[in-house]
Amino acid sequence: MPTTKTNEDGDDPHWAKKLLDGLNVFEINGNWHTRWHQGRYRMRPVYVGSTNKYTEDQALVRAQNKMVVKMGRWLCDQGRYDDAIMLYDAFLEKYPELPYFWEIKGQALEKSSRHSEAEAAFKKAEELQKQLAEKHLQTSDKKIVKKVGPLIQDLKDRDSAVRSEAAWILGEKQSKRAIYPLIEALKDEDTKVRFAAAWALGFIGDPKAVDPLIEALKDEDGTVRERAASGLRIIGDPKAVDPLIEALKDEDGTVRERAANSLGSIGDPKAVDPLIEALKDEDGTVRERAANSLGSIGDPKAVDPLINALEYKDTTWYAAASALVAIGDNRAVNPMIEALKDKVSSYVRRVAAIHLGEIGDPRAVDSLIGALKDEDTGVRSEAAKALGTIGDPKAVVPLIEALKDENIFVQDYAATALGNIGDSRAVDPLIEALKYKEFIRANVAKALGNIGDPRAIDPLIKACRDNECNTDFYYKGREALDKIQGK
Repeated sequence: MPTTKTNEDGDDPHWAKKLLDGLNVFEINGNWHTRWHQGRYRMRPVYVGSTNKYTEDQALVRAQNKMVVKMGRWLCDQGRYDDAIMLYDAFLEKYPELPYFWEIKGQALEKSSRHSEAEAAFKKAEELQKQLAEKHLQTSDKKIVKKVGPLIQDLKDRDSAVRSEAAWILGEKQSKRAIYPLIEALKDEDTKVRFAAAWALGFIGDPKAVDPLIEALKDEDGTVRERAASGLRIIGDPKAVDPLIEALKDEDGTVRERAANSLGSIGDPKAVDPLIEALKDEDGTVRERAANSLGSIGDPKAVDPLINALEYKDTTWYAAASALVAIGDNRAVNPMIEALKDKVSSYVRRVAAIHLGEIGDPRAVDSLIGALKDEDTGVRSEAAKALGTIGDPKAVVPLIEALKDENIFVQDYAATALGNIGDSRAVDPLIEALKYKEFIRANVAKALGNIGDPRAIDPLIKACRDNECNTDFYYKGREALDKIQGK
């Protein structure tokens, strides 16, 4: 077990960066090795690769890569997710373009219930995967073949760490020549090798890997099954739908979550009923992914089950609400209005206001006007923004009152909303706001320009003269004047 010092007892918060910076490589008999803590207070050399393949700098990167993967997994196994995330962050600060590390950082974030950060990490991983795929298409096959041959041989090495590392690199290279050797590696006796092979096949994205990855959904190890489900999502072959539906019943919550996510990406309507059933899963992350996938597929059959899923006051609620908006069924309006009255969570009220603005149904206006007096500034801000999007004149007087809110962000959203509605009753209050609302003055000017009332011309001219040094206000003020004067 790695015993590297961490910050769990108040130790140096920069331990992860120092650990990476302190790692070095050395050469023995033509092979690169490195050392890190392995066992209790003990150091041992770990094989990195041949000097025929790597320069010292390249070997160091590989050493850091291997150490971060092993130690990160160990930390997560111990439930020390924050330490694992610190280690991944330190590595990604040095090498930000490696998608796999964004993926495992996302997994650690998810396990520590930091779901929005996890989603951002997974999206970053997908973006980088696409970029690598584009680069691969521009690379000469001859150059790839020269590098791939020895790596394919490494898939048969006696050392499982070498086999695993070879699978990772072959995946990153996205070599079509490696597909069949990687398929064979899915039967390796070592879990880490099978995991790496499943990841590599998904990353390469060749349809020839679909059947082997479907078979890997039955692997004895949950991490391999999870990676196979993710790989099938990337390939996107409809043939995988039925096996992924079956994987929604897997004993491992992470496998069920990945299967739900993959079914949403493939988008086959056949998955709707099983995903509806997954909305009742005991694991909140599975419910969240099922809701997201139902939103992606967009079948109105899911509306009532998604409304029922709003009973969960966790990330399931947010995912179900977002899915209802994505489907676009007006049955979502009343549950969102009800959520604006939630007494426990300001987060729920805030998201409800956001979604009501996105739906744009006038039935929500009265409830959103009431939310302008919510104790939470985020709720008041989003309510003002939503009212501006809906554009009902009934909201003008309450929004004028919101210009006096104690919070400047609420004032700012109220000014923008009044400009969007375009009612002349807001002109005098907005002109008054030009005099004393410095932070929101630029958006006040823009709102006056949108309303287009000539009463605003002289106050805008005066305010522009007084604020020539404030570039943002000056240009928005001039734009507003041009709009009103018809230039």
